[in-house]
Amino acid sequence: MEERKIIDGHVHLLPDKLMRAIYRWFEENLSWNMPFKYDLEGYINYLESLGISEMMVLGYVHKPEMGRGLNEWLNNVKEKYPQVKPYLAVHQDDQDKGKMVREFLDKGFLGVKIHCFVQKVGADDPRFFEVYKILAEEEKGLVLHGSGMPVKAEFIFPDQVKKLLKAFPGMKIMVAHLGLPDYLNEYLNLVDKYENLWLDTAYVLGNPKFDNKYLRNVLLNYTERIIFGSDFPIMDYSPELALEELFSFNLGREKEDLILFRNAEEFMGRG
Repeated sequence: MEERKIIDGHVHLLPDKLMRAIYRWFEENLSWNMPFKYDLEGYINYLESLGISEMMVLGYVHKPEMGRGLNEWLNNVKEKYPQVKPYLAVHQDDQDKGKMVREFLDKGFLGVKIHCFVQKVGADDPRFFEVYKILAEEEKGLVLHGSGMPVKAEFIFPDQVKKLLKAFPGMKIMVAHLGLPDYLNEYLNLVDKYENLWLDTAYVLGNPKFDNKYLRNVLLNYTERIIFGSDFPIMDYSPELALEELFSFNLGREKEDLILFRNAEEFMGRG
């Protein structure tokens, strides 16, 4: 395969104990086979072996006051591996959320990740508003798990994202998993109306569980707002399959480059 520039817009790097607990949840609750049980260096080396030169690494937590420790860990990872571009974890019940967000943005973090399903919270919960105000002021990104992927969940509705797009126009928002399986059309309608919304392809492209024939038209018509992401390593198939499917669509070099890295660079504030 020709060497291409690729940024993976949806990667999870976590301390080993936490990562193993997440693997167990997927194995026990969804009967997934989790093939990527590496150490930190192994994860990064694997992605680099696929031609991925940078990765947006998304932290998330399920309990209050876990975020600072995880964010410090991610900061250390970033210092050792400059190809790691971290987004900090914030829980709705954290104390001094605004202070923590400013601190880690100053350390080079590029935004915030909120996992609505894991955190059992709506994206428009007022407890996050001080965080959103900072992101809007700094024109930084918010990555939202805003759909029922991989399992159905409450707390997750496109109308919540619409409220944020209107209330915080300076804040960039990326919705994971193209909003699938339930809300792709709703999010595409929002993309038509708001310039500060992107969607990523995590756990969708190349996934043998899904019939992805309709994806080519989505990528063709919304190229400038789609960011390639894998969900690695919390997945049960190789991200190489995601890249293979993307190239199989024959979108052309210009559109492929937008999806593979240019849109991610814009979302990260480098475009």
